[in-house]
Amino acid sequence: MTVRRCILNTSCNLFRMGGVGIQVEDCYAYGPGYYLHRKKIVKAKNDYLPREEGRHDTIRVVSYFASTNYPFRPSDIHFKNCLFENLKGMLKYNADVGPLQSGTHWGELTLENVRFVDLAEASTPLAPIDDPFTVRMKNVSVSFRESATDTCLFTLKENSNTTIITE
Repeated sequence: MTVRRCILNTSCNLFRMGGVGIQVEDCYAYGPGYYLHRKKIVKAKNDYLPREEGRHDTIRVVSYFASTNYPFRPSDIHFKNCLFENLKGMLKYNADVGPLQSGTHWGELTLENVRFVDLAEASTPLAPIDDPFTVRMKNVSVSFRESATDTCLFTLKENSNTTIITE
């Protein structure tokens, strides 16, 4: 599947996905989202909040979704020639934590010719010790907000089997 030449704006995660052979190319994504997050929209049936209220921040590029029903190991997810501005972070991947990330583990993510501008925080992918996760990066640039406490796209914890390869 290929997503190509899109402009993305949301008050949530840009992509909530897992799968094989997903290409996101020549896309521009930015936050904050124009419409508030849907959890905050409905007060009661047919009673909507004004657009100005509620949460508007764009959270991450990818929040990994790992269905327990999906039989294949997600891999070959590739972002190429993309610009992401004013987001909280790049990635949420916490294998085996919570119902949305307790299915098949993620294999590999590739970022090629990707620019991140005004990120709020680094991402900390957590892969299980017995099932590695690899991030390949080629020509990736990152700038963080002044308030950010970390200035790396990814931080790694000792108990995670995550490898970052920069080419």
